[in-house]
Amino acid sequence: MDQSRSAAARIREFGVPFMETSAKSGLNVELAFTAVAKELKHRTMKEPDEPKFQLQEYVDKEVRTAGCCRS
Repeated sequence: MDQSRSAAARIREFGVPFMETSAKSGLNVELAFTAVAKELKHRTMKEPDEPKFQLQEYVDKEVRTAGCCRS
């Protein structure tokens, strides 16, 4: 197991959202900012009984559905 994968596994043990990004290639940079913005918006607008925004699920779904032509 390489260092990046073991770090990701360790982070997930603690329930912290994780995604790989690259400023050099642009990989997931826009997605990271969008996910954080959605989380912050949800925190400020949610009702007390409303479920928590699932940041990691959102990121995982977006990464899975990203294709060659995503803008």
